[in-house]
Amino acid sequence: MKISGKKTFTRSRSIFRLKIILCFLILVLIGIVYRAAEFQIIDSKTYKILSDKQNQRVFTLIPRRGTIYDAGGNGLAVSVRVGSIFAQPPQIKDIRAVSKALSPHLEIDRATLEKALRSNKQFLWLKRQTSPENAEKIAQMAFDGIGVVWEFKRYYPNKELASVLLGFTGLDGEGLEGVEYYYDDYLKGQQGYLFAERDAYGRTIITEPSDISVSGGDIYLTINKSMQYIVEEELRNAVESSRAKKGVSILMDVKTGKVLAMSQYPGFNPNAFSQYSPDVWRNSAVTDIYEPGSTFKTFLFAAAYEEGAIYKNDVFYCENGEYSIASDIVIHDVKKFSVLNAEEVFKFSSNICASKIAKRLGKEKFLKYVNAFGFGTKSGISLPGDGKGIVKGLNKLTEVDNMILGFGQGISTTPIQLIAAFNSVVNDGEFIKPAIVQEIRANGQTVYNYTPEVTNRVVSAKTTRFIRDIMVKVVTEGTGPAAFIDGFGSGGKTGTAQKVDTKTGRYSSEKFTSYFIGFAPAKNPLFTLLVLIDEPEGTSYGGVVAAPVFKNIGTRVLSMLNAEREKVPTPDIENLFVDAADNLIVPTSGGVYKPSYYGSDHMPNLTGLTYREVLDLVMKRGLKANLIGSGFVVDQRPGPGTLIRDGQECLVRFEPLD
Repeated sequence: MKISGKKTFTRSRSIFRLKIILCFLILVLIGIVYRAAEFQIIDSKTYKILSDKQNQRVFTLIPRRGTIYDAGGNGLAVSVRVGSIFAQPPQIKDIRAVSKALSPHLEIDRATLEKALRSNKQFLWLKRQTSPENAEKIAQMAFDGIGVVWEFKRYYPNKELASVLLGFTGLDGEGLEGVEYYYDDYLKGQQGYLFAERDAYGRTIITEPSDISVSGGDIYLTINKSMQYIVEEELRNAVESSRAKKGVSILMDVKTGKVLAMSQYPGFNPNAFSQYSPDVWRNSAVTDIYEPGSTFKTFLFAAAYEEGAIYKNDVFYCENGEYSIASDIVIHDVKKFSVLNAEEVFKFSSNICASKIAKRLGKEKFLKYVNAFGFGTKSGISLPGDGKGIVKGLNKLTEVDNMILGFGQGISTTPIQLIAAFNSVVNDGEFIKPAIVQEIRANGQTVYNYTPEVTNRVVSAKTTRFIRDIMVKVVTEGTGPAAFIDGFGSGGKTGTAQKVDTKTGRYSSEKFTSYFIGFAPAKNPLFTLLVLIDEPEGTSYGGVVAAPVFKNIGTRVLSMLNAEREKVPTPDIENLFVDAADNLIVPTSGGVYKPSYYGSDHMPNLTGLTYREVLDLVMKRGLKANLIGSGFVVDQRPGPGTLIRDGQECLVRFEPLD
């Protein structure tokens, strides 16, 4: 009996152990099943990504970027099909033979190419974006380890034409400046990819490019290619003949606010943008600020006439050419007048009488109209760097400042602001937001179509008729006869603004900006046109330097438009009356007048300074500096004279001297 009991106990213990082992095996099996489910189902995406990182390489391929057209459908920026050449060195059988054959097609020294192909790399690009003909020749050679994939490259068929407006793209197809940058999301499309798998030995095997790339949308500008060419040619001739630093010109449709041409000289070839200074890339028509000089009298007179502060036959005493407006400030006119009526003040561009009109109008009312004309705010044009300019607030505007503002000093504007404001005076007093894009098409659908946007009425139609009449007399009897267009007539305003030396903050006695801003034909205006010549050498009067450019452009544009000719009085060119150079604000204590708006709260001009000098200046202004490169300053953002705030970031680019 004892033996039987012992056997029973032993058997029971064995069964218990088996049950424990079985339970353990079941738990292990459950764990295995769970982990398998975790790998295959729950976290499958995560582990697939990890696997792909280990076994797969992905190379981005540039899609067809959308085309930028002018208003007539002429391609200004297009994408052309190009080949990119890659190598898989481990698969190349005869490196010497391959290097010898490919070297001339890749424009790479044979020894350099051979060294690259002997590297331990599994994959490398030999040449991105070569011509289709070149890529086809390389593909036909059919070397093992050498392959060709097809991409798209940006090309500007008209080279310098509208270059500053269009901007350019980088090697990766991303927009970097101009329209290319501002509308990059519409233009860039969806990228394709080149997939490369790694085999068990770590070798890279190229698969076919994906077919998921999507072409970008197309943009139709308001620009007219032929008019753009005319404006650029005439502007270049003027800048070169006057040996000026720069020229800017904008042609605008009166009724719609569409920009028909926007030019800057010197420009650049966007197909080779890296060969030019970054300072040339910047669109000065939109980003740079200038004092408007006597062109600003247009807005003074519009405001004063609208408010009843002046009437057509009002008479003003001109102080015989010299007028003290403060204990230490005297204003001079270029010619010593005794008495002028309101029309003559505008026609002969008297600074003294303009300052008196500004005083009569009062700073509160004057500033209200300055703001209504769009000064001190962005123009709203869809281009990068749209500047606000500089306008003093009412609490900082003294009576003296207000009088000086009457003839366009103590204020800074961008060229696009200036012509948009001027256009509203010609267009019966309605301010239309300037436009550069007419239409955007994506995936066969129109996603944007421009319609003129009237933001506000600044002055009445009656006021604009008065201003247009006296602007016509500026050309026929006053300071702008050189802007007269035979058979059509024209109207406008000359200006010669003294520039501020941004290092001293004082007006320079040697540097000027010459203007003519006007419209044509005289009776039924079709366009407004701004011409700005920056720092001409020798004669600087706007009526001499800029007005002839207006005439040349206007004559050619009207001929192109087949405009109806008009009977208009011909000006007396022999009695050309130049506008007053607005540097005639002379402190009685000597020296040069310093405008009060240009102080420590505005961005200094850093061009040509060293790294240390820049650091010293930006630290004093309380700015955060983002400094790129080495050598001397060639470009800066914000631009000189821009209003800044404590802690604002500034981008400064340096390049070494050649």
